[in-house]
Amino acid sequence: MSEGTYTKKEGSQKSIVFVDVEGEDFRIFPVIQENNTWVADTSGTEEIYLPMVVNSQAMDFNLVKRSFDLDVLTTPLKIRFATAGIPSQLNATLNGSVFAGFRTDVYTVKYQQNPLKAATRHVTRLGYSIGLFSGIGNSLISPSTTADRIAYEYDGIVWSKGLAGFIGINNYTIGLTVGIDNLLDSNRQIWIYERKPWLGLSFGLNLN
Repeated sequence: MSEGTYTKKEGSQKSIVFVDVEGEDFRIFPVIQENNTWVADTSGTEEIYLPMVVNSQAMDFNLVKRSFDLDVLTTPLKIRFATAGIPSQLNATLNGSVFAGFRTDVYTVKYQQNPLKAATRHVTRLGYSIGLFSGIGNSLISPSTTADRIAYEYDGIVWSKGLAGFIGINNYTIGLTVGIDNLLDSNRQIWIYERKPWLGLSFGLNLN
């Protein structure tokens, strides 16, 4: 969890708060609006201190943050649907793309009590995002993928683009992508997969 403004959800109640991260400890402040911007109210009257361990059972709530998402993603598996007499294929190819979209992160903060009556803080993250991607990859160009219009085969460079949705639990992120490829050479007119939709399994690395 990073420092910033969140929506705090506790039961049916919602409020805007500012989360300050101090090493392993969190401090949550109410906010006030100054110059059309939310800033932390540090008067101390409603500050919530969340250390790693407390001496009694503490609260259970969610912190929600919405943001712009910029990722690098790779799609190691692509399902290309049947076309031109070629059955559906599962392709594993080298590729990389840039993803841009909107992201929502939900942090669940809980304290679980142990037999010594001390409660340890646990924070889990569920994130999801949706947006567009664009990048470069390669695909096998052969007689079978060009309706026998060429007599050789090679790895052609393709431009991939489309729509992606990701879900992340703690440090693991996985997504589904729907895209099309454009072959970047003179054989694009005879490539049977030119601008044909495919379905992919993707993994992302957050840049922001």
